Amino acid sequence: MDSWFDKEVRRLLANLAWNISKEIGEKYNNILALDQPIREETLTTKLIEMLHDQSNYSLWGKIKPKLKEKGINIDVTVNESKFEPKTGADIGLIIYKDIQGETKSTYATLIQCKKSGEKGTFREFFHKVGNSGPSQSTLLLDLTPSSFYFLFVPSKAMQPLNQSNRYAFPGPFPRYFSEPPVYKNVGGVFVVPALSVESYLNNSKNARVSELLPNAFPFHLWFSELLLLAFVGDRNKKTVKVAKNELTKEETEEIKGVKYSVEVEINAENSTPNGKGGLEGF
Repeated sequence: MDSWFDKEVRRLLANLAWNISKEIGEKYNNILALDQPIREETLTTKLIEMLHDQSNYSLWGKIKPKLKEKGINIDVTVNESKFEPKTGADIGLIIYKDIQGETKSTYATLIQCKKSGEKGTFREFFHKVGNSGPSQSTLLLDLTPSSFYFLFVPSKAMQPLNQSNRYAFPGPFPRYFSEPPVYKNVGGVFVVPALSVESYLNNSKNARVSELLPNAFPFHLWFSELLLLAFVGDRNKKTVKVAKNELTKEETEEIKGVKYSVEVEINAENSTPNGKGGLEGF
């Protein structure tokens, strides 16, 4: 199936997402050091600019030539919505994969972005849309189970967790939060399923970093290991249309869409004989 995704490709794409997360953490920390306010929209826009391969702030520069040497071409296009989204989502991520003679697929996921304060609190995390309306997580999950939250976390919010001997991340993945040290020393971007947010019993509108990270993956692993390999994603045509801002009033009671539509197109040559795939490089 995804024979193009060998050890070197995995490293290149994980490093891309790792550096995006690192840049977000550093930008957030620098603004906090100046005692200036920062909006979620600012950090979201920064992430989009680094992911867009035609942006002046793109981080694809050194990676795309190395991928092309391996017969892999990845293009990332971004379209910004002109209307207010009605889904609770800031980002629609659409993946197109065409591996010659092996794999062809289209799928999407919806993303809501949230930032924590320097003391580790996410203000209004569980708020209702329109005061008495549904929660953001409900709006997302009503469209697709492949919905997630991007958490922007500064290093100061991580320090109490790093210093506490009583705190441990459950499950088999604690190394993800200490290796590499970028998450420990800089903070960055973490990814939490909307389903986890929806199921959490909390009487407060706020959330704490310590409450959310046990259900989180670091962005670089979520992007390279889960999203690109289709562990997450929804092939439903309606979901893809929402993520692309192509759902019309004729198809639903009201226009639903996202703030940023990010389309990642992957074209690659089949890297194994007869299209049978393999584990070479792992």
